Amino acid sequence: MVAYQSQSLTTLGGLNGGWRYYDVDASTFEVFDTHNFYANISVAVNDTPAPWAPLYSARSLYDPNGTWPSTAPLNATFWDAVATHMSTNLTLLELYNLYETRASPLTPNCSAPACQAQKVCYIRSGSTVQGMACGSKNGPY
Repeated sequence: MVAYQSQSLTTLGGLNGGWRYYDVDASTFEVFDTHNFYANISVAVNDTPAPWAPLYSARSLYDPNGTWPSTAPLNATFWDAVATHMSTNLTLLELYNLYETRASPLTPNCSAPACQAQKVCYIRSGSTVQGMACGSKNGPY
């Protein structure tokens, strides 16, 4: 199962605001991509809001070599492959960690192996309640 959630527009906690839109098949309602944007609050001054800028496309970021068929939706099989790849690809996991906070300078470091394992477990959990079973020792949550 896959659950798509929107990002927070607010900057609560000093994180950058974000929003995303989805490429959805109008007949099947399957999601084919997500396009994520952010507002870098460190460039906002007084009453001048930060401009929205592209952050990433899920398909481009998590399947950079185009191995997932372009006609296939980003379903549970796709996301399972992404999580599996993250468990061995530290660079991809670091990008996920950064983009999870919409490229905030306050993004916690997750280079320790315990944090990496906890992060992948949390991604696979599917819910906050189940994710808490992943533990928090040396992890970001």
